Amino acid sequence: MKEFILKLDRPRRLRFDFKAIRTLRERYAGKELTDLLDVAFNELPTFAWAGLIWEDQALTPEQVEAMINEKIGMEFTIAGVAEIIAGALAAHAGIEPGKKATSSVEPSGTLESQPESSKT
Repeated sequence: MKEFILKLDRPRRLRFDFKAIRTLRERYAGKELTDLLDVAFNELPTFAWAGLIWEDQALTPEQVEAMINEKIGMEFTIAGVAEIIAGALAAHAGIEPGKKATSSVEPSGTLESQPESSKT
């Protein structure tokens, strides 16, 4: 299966397993899985955290938000973060995402920085 990697303090692999989905449903008042795919920008750090705790249970939503904030505008965009999180959630659930934002996501699902000269 395709890997979805956020390069934060180190490359971190997103995985939306049953625990991650349950964590998100508890935080967002029992939203159904398909509703969870419609992620608001202000919810992105929490979604990223839920997808990362499988490999680092000590992470907090605040730590993940701080790591993402360090990279915004320098290495990737908020839309890029949204795309990789929604892509990982959809892929791991086996459903198609409703919308797709534009970003620089490599075929491996790794979020990479894009040189300013290549942005339009």
